[in-house]
Amino acid sequence: MSLNLQRIAWAVLIASFIAFCVLVTVSALSLYNFLFKSTVPLAIYAEVSRGSLGITGADLREDVERGSRVISVGNFVRPNEQDSQGVIALRDPQMDDLFVGSVALIGATTSTAVRSAERPRFEWGTSGYMATFGSAQGRFEVILAGGLPRSAELILRSTQGTQVRIRQAGRFEIEFRDETVTVFSHGGTASLIPPAQSVEYVITAGSGSEYSLPTGDLRALVPTFNLIQNSSFEDVMLQSDRNAPLNWACNHTNVEVNAPRGTFTVQQQDGRSVLRMARTGGALSNGETICQQGLARGEVWQDISQYETLNLIVELNIAYQSLPVCGFVGSECPLMVRIDYIDAKGELGELIFGFYSLPGPPERYAQTCESCRVPHMRLREKSWYTFDSGNLLAGFPADLRPVAISRIRFYASGHEYDTRVSRLELTAGNVNP
Repeated sequence: MSLNLQRIAWAVLIASFIAFCVLVTVSALSLYNFLFKSTVPLAIYAEVSRGSLGITGADLREDVERGSRVISVGNFVRPNEQDSQGVIALRDPQMDDLFVGSVALIGATTSTAVRSAERPRFEWGTSGYMATFGSAQGRFEVILAGGLPRSAELILRSTQGTQVRIRQAGRFEIEFRDETVTVFSHGGTASLIPPAQSVEYVITAGSGSEYSLPTGDLRALVPTFNLIQNSSFEDVMLQSDRNAPLNWACNHTNVEVNAPRGTFTVQQQDGRSVLRMARTGGALSNGETICQQGLARGEVWQDISQYETLNLIVELNIAYQSLPVCGFVGSECPLMVRIDYIDAKGELGELIFGFYSLPGPPERYAQTCESCRVPHMRLREKSWYTFDSGNLLAGFPADLRPVAISRIRFYASGHEYDTRVSRLELTAGNVNP
């Protein structure tokens, strides 16, 4: 009897010791995971660039947003009108809303859902920033910021299950169609992972690929030729007290000599190198801050006679303007882009595009300029917008078709303004044999 009691006592003691060890181990692992592996949400903002966004939450009701709002994991976002555009921005609330990355939704057929967006709970956490977007379809422009205090990863997953995984800072164009997925990198590396596969196709900076879902074929994209140097303003030189963009000739002009002068400088904003053009000081007369590349009007800077396509792409943010629309005659937009060209007859012509954010009554403020082919575009203030002209050559008769570019210039015009441009490209492609 005594022997049995001793055996029971030893069994209880050993079992208790094992339970204690398991409890200590589980507690230690739980504490480690809490301190080093646990995460908290990033701040997620839906920001309208133009028009409106439709945002659907857990109640399956779509709200129309025309400004900016905080959204949550699980929200479904899409441009709500034909010309609408918006951005989903990710920021770190524990670091003064540090910009981590963004996904721009371009075009009315584009949509996606936020699946996750998180950062480590504590600064000493070993994990990085992580964001996942699902049910993606349409055209996107993705930016993953550089210089972050920890690693970052952003994943877009299409409705068909294709993934594009980004782990390196850069800017990427991604398009999910019914049968193809296209990825182009303007800087940084991305991986394309087909549905139900573990293979990763790597897309490096300056290259692009198109994957066919029906056939599984991957083909390299033929890059277009960018006529502009330093089009993203990453190369700068110190000029007086500012960073001036290389390859660009920039200056400022005033109608009134003693009026406040505008300034230009390159700075960093939202993961981009930005050329900022600003004029303040209560200016009440016209001034222009101008940057240009090329030669004098009428001279041949770029021969485009062998190309079939010519596209203008501008990424901009109008932070402020004091003069409504683009002034009384439509010539004073906070951003205007002008392309001077020579046509097939040898005649001179120009293409002018204007952008503004402050509306005004149309009977008082012109909605276009005398030589503009399209109305000026109204954008939402303090938001990033990507303008893509489409093929500029498509609308010209053969004898009036541009065959050479003399120069391209962009400028902020008006009284007071604060405009940021992060990208200006003039690309030519489809070379004739």
